[in-house]
Amino acid sequence: MSEFEPKNELEYLMQGAKQGIVGIPTVYISLLQQEIVILCNTDWDGRSKPPSDLQALMFTDQDKGTRISVMFTDEERATRMQEKYEGYSFPVRVSGSIIMQQMKDDFGFVVNPGMSVSMQVEPEGVQQLIETFGVLPPGYTPSENVQAPNLNS
Repeated sequence: MSEFEPKNELEYLMQGAKQGIVGIPTVYISLLQQEIVILCNTDWDGRSKPPSDLQALMFTDQDKGTRISVMFTDEERATRMQEKYEGYSFPVRVSGSIIMQQMKDDFGFVVNPGMSVSMQVEPEGVQQLIETFGVLPPGYTPSENVQAPNLNS
């Protein structure tokens, strides 16, 4: 595995968290402020109303009965993982805030799964972050035109 080279603010912060110099709340706030990439089963622009058959890649923890939303920090990183996740061949850029608004109580998330700089937060941690920091970035006013994907599939 080649050395991870950060490409954006979120990746720099995740790398700092891995090194113990940046806290998870700082990474979470950045995630809310950034566009992230999800792999979907059908094409979507990430802004308009999602197709009714749209499914975003999710993992299921059978032992815990939880769902893990899969996100990537960069389209190139998502594209490199497409072959591992058959049926999810469409990388879609979407606001991290929009994804967090769709999180249910039993949802966790993983950012950059299988990469040297990744982050996984279990459902309890997700709920704690949401309760503490909310789902909208500071100073953000939501647009009525932006639609969220259905993560319940």
